[in-house]
Amino acid sequence: MSRGDLSAPYRAPIHKATRQAPHYIYNIKLQAELVDMRAELVQARAVIASHKDSSLESPASQSAVARAEAQQLARENAALRETVLALHSELFGARLATKYLDKELAGRIQQLQLLGRDMRAELRDSLWAQV
Repeated sequence: MSRGDLSAPYRAPIHKATRQAPHYIYNIKLQAELVDMRAELVQARAVIASHKDSSLESPASQSAVARAEAQQLARENAALRETVLALHSELFGARLATKYLDKELAGRIQQLQLLGRDMRAELRDSLWAQV
């Protein structure tokens, strides 16, 4: 059997396990950020509504609304940039882990092949069946 044939069944579960746990934690963080952003949005809308009611669209209130919207967009932009950087880092780490685990598994398989070449056929078949 070739190395690709033996390591293929192990790659999928390892890859899945390394990807699911960080995503679960990351989703919790995103949900918390979403709650914070919604609260900020509600506050900004309340400020905008109070400015509209009190000054009937004066140039000063329009500039205040524009500043509030710009600040909200700047916060969202910063949060999205942090998210992109975190995802890039996570992807890079996952790729490194996959390479390492693939090489580790190939080495283990080679060790088993070397140890098993002097074994009886049924014992060797039993060993590979367990693996």
